[in-house]
Amino acid sequence: MLDALVGIVTKVDGVLGARLTGGGFGGCVIALARKQSTPAVAQALRERYDPARVQPARLLQTSPGRGASVEFAAE
Repeated sequence: MLDALVGIVTKVDGVLGARLTGGGFGGCVIALARKQSTPAVAQALRERYDPARVQPARLLQTSPGRGASVEFAAE
């Protein structure tokens, strides 16, 4: 099921890559895509994934943060 999501999402123009994670009980697909591609990703999921499933895919959009860093306290 999650493999199908990866296959659908990676065919959308503007998606740079996708992979599944946490496939045990639930899991999800993480996709790196250009912001303007979000509507096309949602449409692809509605058209090619949702009709065959009892529960539709849920799309959560986020933006990358600065990432982790190390700060040293002054002694």
